Amino acid sequence: MPREPCVLVEGFRLLPHLVEPLLPAPGHAAWLLPAPGFRRAVFRSRAAAGGSFTQRTGDPRRAEGDLAARDALFTLRLRVETARIGLPSLTVDGTLTEDGPTERVAGMFGV
Repeated sequence: MPREPCVLVEGFRLLPHLVEPLLPAPGHAAWLLPAPGFRRAVFRSRAAAGGSFTQRTGDPRRAEGDLAARDALFTLRLRVETARIGLPSLTVDGTLTEDGPTERVAGMFGV
């Protein structure tokens, strides 16, 4: 591992332009970006488990569609911003085994 800690970023609040100034080097962070199909699968699994707030709305299908559209726009913003700043990102699409993304991220960090 590098001497300085690496950061694996997941979540909407960690915008690349806010995290980048805190990094010792650009290669010390990576953003995980969900593919649209992967995100839909997550929504469906949460809904099936009864854990999605969209199921408690007047129109769950519309709420899920609106949420998916919002997430897609935000993911595009993250993809553009990480590329512009020169920070690594990895698209997560659910086709890899659990070890696949782990190995790719380790490679990004030079491990």
